[in-house]
Amino acid sequence: FGLECLADRQKAVFRDDPKQRTEFISTGLWAHCRHPNYFGEWLLWCGVSLFAWPTLEGYEEPFAVIGCVIVAFIVLRGVNVYML
Repeated sequence: FGLECLADRQKAVFRDDPKQRTEFISTGLWAHCRHPNYFGEWLLWCGVSLFAWPTLEGYEEPFAVIGCVIVAFIVLRGVNVYML
């Protein structure tokens, strides 16, 4: 969650500068990853799945892994979808 907040804050500070409103951010976390806020979201949900793993039994275990895969797919493929 902290990674998401930090990435969003860095982008907000970058956009507050009138000279940089039309530029792409390439500093901070954004210098290392195209969408660090989405990566933070994926890490958050994978962490929730791993944290819950000891309490899962039998058929429930694959759902924890499937959840991480689905979120990764949405982040990797859903980023380029235009919003209506």
